[in-house]
Amino acid sequence: MRFNSIMIVTGILTLLVIIILGIISGKEASGSPIPQYEPSDQERPRIEITENRFDLGRMRVDEKREKEVILKNTGTAPLVLSNFSTSCDCTFIQMLYQGVTSEQFSMHSNSAWQGTVAPGTEATIRVIYDPSIMPVAGSIERSAYFSTNDPDQKQIMLYLTAFVE
Repeated sequence: MRFNSIMIVTGILTLLVIIILGIISGKEASGSPIPQYEPSDQERPRIEITENRFDLGRMRVDEKREKEVILKNTGTAPLVLSNFSTSCDCTFIQMLYQGVTSEQFSMHSNSAWQGTVAPGTEATIRVIYDPSIMPVAGSIERSAYFSTNDPDQKQIMLYLTAFVE
């Protein structure tokens, strides 16, 4: 009887440890809380982006092309970029800031990664198109996008076109 009690207590303790570890790892995976702002806030981030539509021109299906776009935080609070994604698995987006390059995100990326751009500084957004992943011919249109905590521009969309031969 004593052996069964020890087994039950050990099982319950093991289950509790597993549950606690699951809760802790779930919180870490969700990323840091993103500060939210209202358009009327004096202290807030403001995103400026150089362009959001571009043409990669004519390209072969075995070529890979990329476009870099500069964004600036003209606000007075940190600008947080998150939820990076694209319209196709053949298109990728990543952020470059102060010597750090994020992972490449695509259509099915599920990452808690966040990038923070300090007030008055610039970051680069790189969009990469690789038609060999999903071969097509002719005119294509793809998009890449991410969320921000700028209350006036909560989502940024970047559009690219190309002609694949």
